Amino acid sequence: MFKSDFLKSISVLAGGTIVAQIVTFLAMLYLTKVYLPDSFGLLSLGTSLISICLPLATLRFDKAIVIAESDKEIYNLVVLSLLTNVIVSVAILILGVFLYFFNIIDQVHYPLVFIIPFSVFLYGLINVFQMYFDKRSKFKITSRAVIIDAFSKSGMQFVLFKTFPLLGMLIGYVFALTIGVSYYFFNTVSFFKNCKKQATKQSLILVAKKYDKFPKFYALSNILKSASHNICSFTFPVFFSLAVLGNFSIAFKIVKLPAQLISMALRRVYCPKAAKLYLTDKRAMLKLYFKSTKVLLFIAIGPFIIFELFADDLFILFFKESWWSAAVYAKVILIYVFFNIVNALAHENMIILGLQKTFLIVEIVWLVLSLILIYIASILESSFLAVLFYALVGVFMEIIVFLIQYIKLRNELK
Repeated sequence: MFKSDFLKSISVLAGGTIVAQIVTFLAMLYLTKVYLPDSFGLLSLGTSLISICLPLATLRFDKAIVIAESDKEIYNLVVLSLLTNVIVSVAILILGVFLYFFNIIDQVHYPLVFIIPFSVFLYGLINVFQMYFDKRSKFKITSRAVIIDAFSKSGMQFVLFKTFPLLGMLIGYVFALTIGVSYYFFNTVSFFKNCKKQATKQSLILVAKKYDKFPKFYALSNILKSASHNICSFTFPVFFSLAVLGNFSIAFKIVKLPAQLISMALRRVYCPKAAKLYLTDKRAMLKLYFKSTKVLLFIAIGPFIIFELFADDLFILFFKESWWSAAVYAKVILIYVFFNIVNALAHENMIILGLQKTFLIVEIVWLVLSLILIYIASILESSFLAVLFYALVGVFMEIIVFLIQYIKLRNELK
């Protein structure tokens, strides 16, 4: 029964993500013809800033929802996540207004002052709802959300390309977040009543103390993870140009697209199941981990081979000449994306095994190494070397993450 439910949950999420993949890919083929690389570069910069702020918005109490041990804990974690989301989003807005009035940021980035805090707030809500429905195993709801996001984002980006040739991609992204939040609100019957009933000041304090590793270590490690994974988005506009960032970002998206959404579906199903097994049967958890990782390997190997052999031909076939240089970046980052997808469940195990503090140290090393090597590449005036160094550091750190969690789990079985 457990195995059947696990596979059924994966198939439900995978169905939605496959549709979303197709929509996103087809939309990308058209959007790259009407938007310039600078627009994709600004989108990459905006989404990278959002991803860094997001762990701080909920202090990662939302991630604790999937391993909560009772309904009372679930609803208290939801309330904690929502409260911190509001406070942090307002704080980001105040900081942005301060930067705006004192002319600390470039004029081209002024719209980000208002887009970033609003997007962080919306994305924070979506994450809370998503973790809640994943905990309840209501994967049909979250699967439909992925499809709605793909259609609403691509559709709005298409509509806005003439009116907002630079900002259209980013505005479409925010529009999709708004639609996503509305969709989840529509599906939350009695959700807020239960939150009000279960959450008290005393219970919130108790739950916050029980899961204090999440705000203390995991939130910060997630911020550093986002910073290291998106380091190119922050450094390329400074060291190179928005156009270079745009080419890099489209290469990254194209390479990740075939396998990442499916791997994300598997991760979301795996985490609550593995968390339960960790408390009751660690050997069964290890078995589930290896079987699920083999599935990720099977999913990733096909796109890896195809892109490695035919990346240049695919970009020439589907994209305008201004995007052809992205093929060079795609082939370089391919090896890192492969390791990242196959190793996805190791990152989930770091949470389940209580290795948040260790994960924080890993992310610090990851960020520092990436920043140093990209800076060296900028001195050499080579964006190609910057991407190569980024990929090599990523592969090295993925191996480290795998070894840490695997050794920890094996030791607990002795």
